[in-house]
Amino acid sequence: MKSAIYLGKENVEVREVPVPEIGDNDVLIQNIYSSICGTDVAVYKHGANTGHKVTVGGEFGHETVSRIVKVGKNITDFKVGDRVYPYPRFAKDDTRRAGTLGGFSEYIQVINAKPQHSLYFVPESISDKVACLIEPFTVGCRAARSLRSRRWIFKGCRYCVMNHSHSIGSPFCHVRSAGFHFDGSHTVFRYIFLF
Repeated sequence: MKSAIYLGKENVEVREVPVPEIGDNDVLIQNIYSSICGTDVAVYKHGANTGHKVTVGGEFGHETVSRIVKVGKNITDFKVGDRVYPYPRFAKDDTRRAGTLGGFSEYIQVINAKPQHSLYFVPESISDKVACLIEPFTVGCRAARSLRSRRWIFKGCRYCVMNHSHSIGSPFCHVRSAGFHFDGSHTVFRYIFLF
């Protein structure tokens, strides 16, 4: 299979590597679409340790939508043909590899595959091109929830969200349905930077 391997600053190489062999509790997924994250760009331009957790020598990319092509003998929750989103922190069963999931590879081995943990089912109503943006969308939602739970944003105040990634900033702004207002059309009292 072909795989984009991160080799350091401004050094990514497409290599022919073996298709992963799965264990009894694993699944093999074939990537359908992958998107390029801002942290992928950061580690490409500036080197490791400047963005998401990316391992030098590891498979590059982590924003992807995939289809299951093989299941281990103990797997009962997934079947061949299921369309899934692999959660970068848990799909490799190693949180240090979140940025080197293998989104820019043809296949990914998901170790100890579990629904709603390492793999999430993607409804057919969501297109492949949109589904590969699930990961940045969840980052924006998580940021909004985190700020609300820490009481860093308040009802009745107006905010300006400044962000390098529309796919992260947009979901963040959807918290306005809970009474928060994010736009640039009024006096800005607070700035929120999401990077």
